[in-house]
Amino acid sequence: MSVGDRGGRVIIFQRIEENGIMDWDYLTEFQSHETSFDPLNSNQIPEKINVLEWINVYPGSASHMLSANDKLIKLWKIDLRKEKKYESAKKLLAKGKVMLPRSKVVNEGWEGRCKALYRSAHEYHINSLCLSPDGENFLSADDLRVNLWHVDDSTQVYNVVDMKPKSMEELDEIVTHCEFHPRNSSVFLYTTSKGLLHLCDFRAAASFQNQSSLRFEVGLGQKKNAFSELINSLSFAKFLPAFPNHIVSRDYLSVKLWDVRSQRMPLASIAVCDYLEKNLLSLYEEDFIYDKFFLDVSPCSGYVVTGAYNRSAHVLDLAASNNLALPTNFDTKRGKMIAPPRKYGPNRKLLPVEAPEAVDFKKKVMAGCWSPKENTVALAFRNCIFLFSDKALQPGVPQPT
Repeated sequence: MSVGDRGGRVIIFQRIEENGIMDWDYLTEFQSHETSFDPLNSNQIPEKINVLEWINVYPGSASHMLSANDKLIKLWKIDLRKEKKYESAKKLLAKGKVMLPRSKVVNEGWEGRCKALYRSAHEYHINSLCLSPDGENFLSADDLRVNLWHVDDSTQVYNVVDMKPKSMEELDEIVTHCEFHPRNSSVFLYTTSKGLLHLCDFRAAASFQNQSSLRFEVGLGQKKNAFSELINSLSFAKFLPAFPNHIVSRDYLSVKLWDVRSQRMPLASIAVCDYLEKNLLSLYEEDFIYDKFFLDVSPCSGYVVTGAYNRSAHVLDLAASNNLALPTNFDTKRGKMIAPPRKYGPNRKLLPVEAPEAVDFKKKVMAGCWSPKENTVALAFRNCIFLFSDKALQPGVPQPT
């Protein structure tokens, strides 16, 4: 598991299992990015890590990963470094022996080695990296462009989406996320702040500047209000690994399930929280309505985890029956059972609770992921990582399988 911080560091943890108990041990860390200066725009580029992407396509091969700050992408190789000490050749000759000095490992540890720099392709903040399923290419997206790279060639880049207008005063839409199809290297999607989800196929075109193969609109068929454009802005979208024709997307209020064979309306719209819609005016006044939350899918494709306020993330059943809150509380003891999930009503709205707790909108979970092979969710809150597994769920609660 890799974690990037605001200081430009990448910290890597390794999973261990002893006596049937899973734990995570510190493996290594390295300085991925440092503060630099952009001479074109005369501003400073912070070292903060925006996105990380593992490259582990071939079993048994060395682990590689991509890391990016606002402008620069780097390829790292995670290697085991051994420090050896050799016998003195003079002592061997003094004993009348002619032989190669023997070595002894005195220290060993993992380290990150930079293998490539992918530079000068992004003018704006990089927000996404995604490896193709064949492991040969990856997509990188910033606010206005989506680029295609070959992992082994950092000298050439292909621009596949460019939303930059002739005049920046006409700018009214930005790219928020991009994602490759989990099985088909020719298909990818990207989302925008206007609530549009674009599905693109390289077999139909090499560039998608003016059109995409398919387009889905979040706000289609909904009643309009003063906040419609803001709450329909998409922050994330993912293909379902087990159902390649289905996509899940996250807007401000809900998670929506789409079928690429039906271009009009989503199959389901599932509310994440029941306190957001009631407080839109105050959220707008405090600028919280512009927050973008992560989204990830379980290995079975039946559940998603997404960020929220009140220092919690939510695991949603895509059948719209359960909503499980994962609280990132520092005083929660390890192995403690979490509260049972809340139920949804017939309209896919959360059923009311008897005594709702106060919501702290300043404490938000903005980053997290679901393990691609098991039921483990990692959430980042402030300077801590919180891990949740199916073993922590109470009996009787529908568990991701």
